[in-house]
This record gives sequence, structure tokens and C-alpha cells, in this order.
Amino acid sequence: MPQKPAEDASPEEKLKAGLTGLGSTTLMSDTLGSYEGEGAQDALAELRAAGKACAGGFTVVTGSDKTQYTKVAPGAYAGGDEAVAFTLTMDLEGEPSTSQLVTVRKGSTLVTFYAQSFTGKTEQPKAEIEAQLAKLG
Repeated sequence: MPQKPAEDASPEEKLKAGLTGLGSTTLMSDTLGSYEGEGAQDALAELRAAGKACAGGFTVVTGSDKTQYTKVAPGAYAGGDEAVAFTLTMDLEGEPSTSQLVTVRKGSTLVTFYAQSFTGKTEQPKAEIEAQLAKLG
């Protein structure tokens, strides 16, 4: 059963408390986008360039909350017409935690998969990616 976080808990502490007791602490999300013309190829090229540009890290600001990503490393994934993958390392209250980002292009469609564990290292969700890509034909 999820735990109730302390009243003054940070957003990360609240999330960890909510995940405690659920068995799995890896969260996954996927997005699907359709593009006209060369839009999918262009968007994937821009993502690839952004990953390289952010190799030394970046900060995500949401309202007054800041999340520090300390490293963006190239990952490996082959699928669709082309793909790009990254392992992102974030500072979670002084402890490193990794997430996986994989974007696959199939024709004019981009599918992005993001997996995050709040208890340490996250593995690339290859089986889930393959299952979703199979639905695209």
C-alpha cells in the first residue's frame, strides 16, 4: 500500500512515497505523433541534436520545482525506419537515478517511450517498445 508523504515533502519524496508498496517503481509513458512531409525525420534529427547538446546535463523547471539532469548519454535502440535513444541521469535528492528515452520513426510517425525508476537504474523497456511498434504495422 502506498505511504502518505510528510506534509513538507518535496515533489520527489511525495512521488516515492506514493510508489512505495506498489511492487514496481518504474513509470512508463509513450507518445505518438504524426507529421506531414519530412516532419518526422526533421523532428528526430532535432531530438538527436538536442541530446548531444545536453550531454552535460540540463534543468527542468516546473513552477517552483527544479529537477537537475546531470548527464545525457547516447543509448542504443534499432527499430522502425530510424531511432534515437538516450540514458538520462538525474539527481534525485543527492542520489543518481536513470531514465530511458527512446524515439522511433516509422514513416511519418514518431513514437517516444520514456521509462523512469525512482529507485535507481532504469532499464530500457525493449519488450514494451516492440509491442507498441508492432501495433503500427
